[in-house]
Amino acid sequence: MAERTHLAALAENPSLPPDLAHQLTVDPDEAVRLAVSLRLEPGETQRMTIDFTVGASDRGNVEWVRDGLAHPDVLRRAATSAHPLLQRSAAQSPHLPPDLVRLLARTKDPLVEVLLSMHHPDTPEEVLMRVFARLGGTFSAWMAETHPRFPRKVSPRVTRITRTATTGGLPSGIRPQHPR
Repeated sequence: MAERTHLAALAENPSLPPDLAHQLTVDPDEAVRLAVSLRLEPGETQRMTIDFTVGASDRGNVEWVRDGLAHPDVLRRAATSAHPLLQRSAAQSPHLPPDLVRLLARTKDPLVEVLLSMHHPDTPEEVLMRVFARLGGTFSAWMAETHPRFPRKVSPRVTRITRTATTGGLPSGIRPQHPR
């Protein structure tokens, strides 16, 4: 087993030839398969044939996406992927074009919503309000005070969306008036 210790790190190493990485797509180790699924070279179809699991709180910190957070093609590839960690990585870019912000805002992944809210100034109000309602506390106060799109007056539509995200309606919170 000692020879398998660093196999996941090897799988994510970009200098590993693609044909060798492909052989690792069926490795018995979950971490190895996940690492292979996050490599740059698999196409989306091939990527989604790999058996991997992503936890609800696993953040996307994929090196090739992180290094390309200002590059439109990299962002598009990550944001349009069905892979949750690629979507989460893309959501961390303040450079997402409007169509990708809208796409990621429609995902059902709460962590994508949080990351989008934290990193993108044009996150839709509905997403901001869901995150605000779900997280509460210090994070929500920070978002209410600093996010340029955080609603200063809550519309009936946003109230309805927020009440769906919580059990007790809108939480109390700071809503200072802020110019954009």
